[in-house]
Amino acid sequence: MTMDRFKVFAAAARYGRVTRASEELCITQPAVTKQLKALERDYSTNLYRRNGRGIELTEAGQVFLGKVKTILRNYDSLTHTSRAKRSVAKVETLTIGGTYSPSASLLPSLLARFKESHPAAALCLRTDNKVVIEGLVLNGNVDMAILLLTDVPPNSRLAIEPFCIEPLVAFVHPQHPLAKKLRITWEELGRFGFAIRKRVGGIGATSRYVQDIRKQGVDLKVVMRCDTPDGVIEAVRNKLGVGLLFRGSVEDNIKRGEFKAIKLPGDGVGCTYYIVYH
Repeated sequence: MTMDRFKVFAAAARYGRVTRASEELCITQPAVTKQLKALERDYSTNLYRRNGRGIELTEAGQVFLGKVKTILRNYDSLTHTSRAKRSVAKVETLTIGGTYSPSASLLPSLLARFKESHPAAALCLRTDNKVVIEGLVLNGNVDMAILLLTDVPPNSRLAIEPFCIEPLVAFVHPQHPLAKKLRITWEELGRFGFAIRKRVGGIGATSRYVQDIRKQGVDLKVVMRCDTPDGVIEAVRNKLGVGLLFRGSVEDNIKRGEFKAIKLPGDGVGCTYYIVYH
């Protein structure tokens, strides 16, 4: 190949020795000599002559070398540009969606682990309510999602797989009267207001839990319904009552000591995270 012969000629001219050229190009000395002779034959020109220690270029060889260097620079530039474009084209993106609770702690940690094994991947996390995220999955703007579902997605084009159980957590401000109690009765809870999530497009798991408790004769007072977990967190931070959220939404705040988790009487309640995809 002519380009290979150009590289051999440039290396031999740079070092003035066939042995050094062969070492740099990782080919044998006879192969270097063969390529140089073939180049002279192709262009019908004496490009070099042998001296005591190696070779030296003829006047024609000096002119030829200048042209070869230009060709090799252009070749290297073209190769570099082509590889860069291929590298950019190979960058794959993964867009994950999540409702507020899994997006708070679960998904960031999962994506961090994924990035360790796929360092070239470009990751994106979309967070919104269940209705919006389902729509993003359906229209292809999200590859897959983890949602906290209390019922099966209504659209048959969505596939779902159970992932894990997420418990519901009650939490209060550290100065709340319930913060220092080891055991709490339903009667005690009935004396305080609750801040809970407001479900978009139906009754959420938290609201359903409150309704089930009321059916047992316990009047849990809801003083605030919030669109997002952040609203519930701010309500508790401002001492408006007891917060009810799924663990992922408030776990970091509890670990930092901003809130105190309290154990609700009766059996614990939780909901299932599902992996959702088209």
